[in-house]
Amino acid sequence: MKMILETRNNMTDQWQQERAHFPLLQQKTYLAAASTGLVPDYIYRAMRDYQDSRYLVGGDLSWNGMTTLEMMDWSKQMLADMLGAKKENIAFGDNSSRMLNLFTGGLDWQKGDQVMLSADCFISDRFAWQARQDIEPVFLPTRKGMLLPEDIAAAITPRTRAVSLCCAESSTGFQADLARIGALCREKGIWLCVDAVQSAGILPLDMQRMQIDFLVGNDYKWMMGFCGTGYACISDRLMQELVPWGAGWMSDTHRFDTDRKQLQLRTDAGRFEMGYPNVAGIYGLGLAAEHYLALGAQNIADYVGGLYEALCEKVKASSGMRLRWEFPKQNRSGLVYLDTDCPAQALQQYLEGQNIVVDQKGDSLRISLHYFNNLEDIDRLIEAVKRYRRQEGIA
Repeated sequence: MKMILETRNNMTDQWQQERAHFPLLQQKTYLAAASTGLVPDYIYRAMRDYQDSRYLVGGDLSWNGMTTLEMMDWSKQMLADMLGAKKENIAFGDNSSRMLNLFTGGLDWQKGDQVMLSADCFISDRFAWQARQDIEPVFLPTRKGMLLPEDIAAAITPRTRAVSLCCAESSTGFQADLARIGALCREKGIWLCVDAVQSAGILPLDMQRMQIDFLVGNDYKWMMGFCGTGYACISDRLMQELVPWGAGWMSDTHRFDTDRKQLQLRTDAGRFEMGYPNVAGIYGLGLAAEHYLALGAQNIADYVGGLYEALCEKVKASSGMRLRWEFPKQNRSGLVYLDTDCPAQALQQYLEGQNIVVDQKGDSLRISLHYFNNLEDIDRLIEAVKRYRRQEGIA
């Protein structure tokens, strides 16, 4: 018992130390990582140093003793370790939407092929499939915000070629049971494509255990970087089938042999990288993944899960507040939708004036719980909502 308590106390200290990496938290309660995450000092400084060196020194740079290509390789390894994959499975690009279109445009789809999606999916996922005139996207209705493996199994037809899901839905916070869905897809011989934008960096992901074939993410939400960098993680079996829709010097096996006259595609996911990328953003992704691994995926999940439980308890104990969506523990993410008896837009603006940052989504407030948050953040939010209700004569 003594060892358990010491471990728990050490992790509590660790989470408090994490907050020191985010100067904004000294002035504001930030609960909006689902829209734009905070940038920690170690990522900011690394990218600032890169910009300063490009400006003052020029030429290729050293990233802690690494060349740019070595740094990219290191960042791929960090992401791969975070995602339960190999660095050869990782490709970098502009954003998650661009990377998702590698999958929608890279297979030998036949007219009438079906792809299963959640009716609650984010618009980028919806649009990527709707842009393909030869594929029929099937949007499966959810039940109380949930899309369960048995719902997907019941909807699969002989024409189903893929299931394309968000690991965590930005519109509800529902976390899909990817392990069971992955097993189902593998059994049926169909592909599993996952949008991890609202989950990578906050929820444990494992490409192999979950049997995911294609996964995309970005840098500026839970991965706490600046905008402009996305990535894809492509399974070995899909790599044999997926065809690039273009190529550039980075796609070639001999990247710096500029006298070559014939393309020889790389055998790894780098074949999908066409030109010089946003190297500063890639370094930021690597740093975020390295930090995630150091903290521990399960430690993060347990800590954020505790914040989720605390928020739910306080909401249920407060007048005029309720959770829009309630999910079993295994289907929760870092997102909570809060409904109140106040106009959502006016309440969100009031909270902003109180230095509490949340997202307004329709009639709800969307609360994002990251590992840089703590119980005091939750208390400030709940007390501010109570003050607003009293001020407006609602309480």
